[in-house]
Amino acid sequence: VALARARGPRAAAALRDLATGDTADDVRDVAILSLGTLGDPAPALTLHTLLADEEASVERRGLAAVALGMCGGADAVDLLLLHFDLDDPRVAKSHPELLASALVGLAATRRPEAVAPLRSALANTRLRAEVRAFAATGLGALGDRGSIDALVPLVIESTDPALRQGAATALGALLTAEDVRPVNALLHASRADSDLGVRALASVALGNVRGAAVRAQLEKDFGAAGDRTRPWLALALGLQGDTAAAPLLREAHARDEHEESLQGAYAIALGLLGDAGSGDLLVGEARRPRRFWSPLYAAQALILLDAREACDMLATRMDAASDARERAALATALGHLGDRRGVEAMRAVLRSGDSVYAACHAAAALGGQRALDALPELVAIVTDPDRPGLVRACAVSAVGRIVAATDEDPLARRAATHVHLIPLDALVLARELSERR
Repeated sequence: VALARARGPRAAAALRDLATGDTADDVRDVAILSLGTLGDPAPALTLHTLLADEEASVERRGLAAVALGMCGGADAVDLLLLHFDLDDPRVAKSHPELLASALVGLAATRRPEAVAPLRSALANTRLRAEVRAFAATGLGALGDRGSIDALVPLVIESTDPALRQGAATALGALLTAEDVRPVNALLHASRADSDLGVRALASVALGNVRGAAVRAQLEKDFGAAGDRTRPWLALALGLQGDTAAAPLLREAHARDEHEESLQGAYAIALGLLGDAGSGDLLVGEARRPRRFWSPLYAAQALILLDAREACDMLATRMDAASDARERAALATALGHLGDRRGVEAMRAVLRSGDSVYAACHAAAALGGQRALDALPELVAIVTDPDRPGLVRACAVSAVGRIVAATDEDPLARRAATHVHLIPLDALVLARELSERR
């Protein structure tokens, strides 16, 4: 993972050796996926060979399919379709996880040539519904507005919740406020679907369809929603980006004292809105005693507001915190707000030889802040055989984050439209790769 982030001149060769020859299965699997994140077509033939190996596990071949799409460009579309002729009835009987991986790979190419096979897979009722869901989210990721008419009936009529979820997610990536009929389909799904996952994803999808009329419907639904759906509607209002919704969210925060997770969602929504008028509310939530999660969500919202005036309060809470997760999260917030106290606190944890748990969180926090001056200490941990393996692993991951060529990890970006299903071992790594602000 660190090699893939750093993208040095020898990274591809080193990762190729690990992907094909390491004795540990997990190392080979992560190296395969990391090859894809380089975005370099040079390893395409290696990945194609791994995909074609019918003696290999379904999981490994699936990883190779995803990685091939991420690095192979137009050639990757041809190589993936060489193995998966989606119009061949025999292909529909293939392992569903492998087919889903191929569809993720096709979408990851970001090539217009991938649209036609993904449309074909979406329409192919011989494929399992959860596989077709990956075709739906892939078309959304590719921005294929030509698939909207095919997606609308699925979000309403499909009997499979996974396919309805995929269709809702795709529509959220494709629609504008002028697409009245598809927007109404999403509104219906967000209000009436029997599956909470569909209702949640349809609500978030509507958050991406910015417009006064859509926001008005979300505000109406937010006022009438129960505790299970209100957080998702709050996030949708935050994604709308219109501070006109802020008073409604602030009122809800004051009302819903009974549920910490609700108030955490409202905090994030206010941060997404960029509502400077909510700064005092968020500071108050972030300093609340005898709570764990909602103050950390409020700290994240303060990052989004660039509320540097909150740094003293965050540093005080960090110093008083006894839980390593809380200390690391607050240190990360301080770092993003330009305050050095978070970095120094995490470096002190590494120097103290504290528990493995605390050291791992400290290393991750330093990586998340891209703390360049912490590199010598992290490298010293990586190369110290007497340090626990988990700590060395977290440290090397942090080194990769700090020296990364970009703020955004390619796998996290490409996996983001698919993580509503998570049947793929390939996407487990996305959690580690997507730990960014």
